[in-house]
Amino acid sequence: MVKLGVLDKDERLELIDGELVAMSPTGIGHANCLARLLRLLILGLGDRALVWSQSTLALRIGERDYAPMPDLAVLRPRLPARSYPDPLSILLVAEVADTSQARDRAKLALYGRAGIREGWLVDLKARIVLVHRSPGSAGSSGSREGGP
Repeated sequence: MVKLGVLDKDERLELIDGELVAMSPTGIGHANCLARLLRLLILGLGDRALVWSQSTLALRIGERDYAPMPDLAVLRPRLPARSYPDPLSILLVAEVADTSQARDRAKLALYGRAGIREGWLVDLKARIVLVHRSPGSAGSSGSREGGP
């Protein structure tokens, strides 16, 4: 599509439910929160996991392929060098939401349907973290909230 001039090579897009979805620009609150989360996770996990930031995941649910770009993901440490992480490699996904709460909640449900065991929604406006564990087909069979 880039070669045909339909898409710009620098356009930030995700493949969600068969549609290309433009990603919102990152605001300063979002960027600061993500930087702090990355630092905490990288320092806290050390060599026990990889921290994957704002990069594509390869998900397949039924007959559909998805290519979301979570704000961050925690991966098993031995990810093959030439493949995108799949649900078996993903220990946790997190979305930081400043103005995108509804879309990010939908993405958490998508991650759950793909078999990812834990998802976080860091809601900057409400100042809470929604934690979804062992999600089922609805995307959250168990969740809890915590504030900063």
